[in-house]
Amino acid sequence: MLIGYISDENHSALCGAVVEFPQRHRSWTLTSTPAGALYGDLPEGDYEAIACCAGFGSKRTRVTVTADHPHLFRLLSDGFLGYMWPNWCRSGEMSEYRVHSVDQFRLDLSVTDGTRNSSPATAGATSTVTGR
Repeated sequence: MLIGYISDENHSALCGAVVEFPQRHRSWTLTSTPAGALYGDLPEGDYEAIACCAGFGSKRTRVTVTADHPHLFRLLSDGFLGYMWPNWCRSGEMSEYRVHSVDQFRLDLSVTDGTRNSSPATAGATSTVTGR
């Protein structure tokens, strides 16, 4: 039975990713195909799945396994990923930064004036973030 598909943050299939489906006193371990598909003979029901793949952060998620609805698993790569949310806002509105990194990093904010000129953000708005 097709249990689901596993991909990275860009929806590219992950080959060789391992997903464990523990349930009470049993456990099933599945490995993804080159297309990212996960096939296995699991009984339908609720599981807390644990997914991992070399070069990606592991993930633990609740899954309901059914024959007619494959689950989509996504893993974040160990590389740096950062963006502002929402992606745009009007003057005076708030936006926040969201970052994923396995290494320590520094984040400096700057303000643009609509041209290609930028300046450091006003006092209090410049942040140095130490993340893991």
